[in-house]
Amino acid sequence: MTRFIEFFVPGTPRSKGSTRSFQHAKTGKVVTLGMSTSTRSWQARVAAFAAEHWTGGVSDKPIYVTCVAVLDRPKCHCGTGKNSARLKDDAPYYPTGHNTGDVDKLLRAVLDGLTGVVFRDDCQVVQATTRKRYVHKDDADGALGMLIGIQEIG
Repeated sequence: MTRFIEFFVPGTPRSKGSTRSFQHAKTGKVVTLGMSTSTRSWQARVAAFAAEHWTGGVSDKPIYVTCVAVLDRPKCHCGTGKNSARLKDDAPYYPTGHNTGDVDKLLRAVLDGLTGVVFRDDCQVVQATTRKRYVHKDDADGALGMLIGIQEIG
């Protein structure tokens, strides 16, 4: 029997940028640079929500993952005063700015959070889909976060 879950992780989705590891010359310990505290806490949040929903232990099977990052629309996309709830005509539909994160790096943070909870290693992920969309805080579904779907195959 295959498992399928879908859950929402509230909060601002974080991306996992490039990291660099090296061996410290004096201590011999491996030092890794490049992962922020906010990324670590985001990955821990993803892991906690996944653990709540994924039952039956860590999977050894191939996995499909879907992610939808729900991001806050900048205030500059909206009018001012009585028009503050209206989007400007030239406001972009999709979040493509530098501060919205790269989809591959958003996915990388999610997969690292799911490792050891849903699957042993992210090499088990045979298909992944990630997209970004805006939400306005005044919308009915105005929660920021990440909608994550996980399906075990075979």
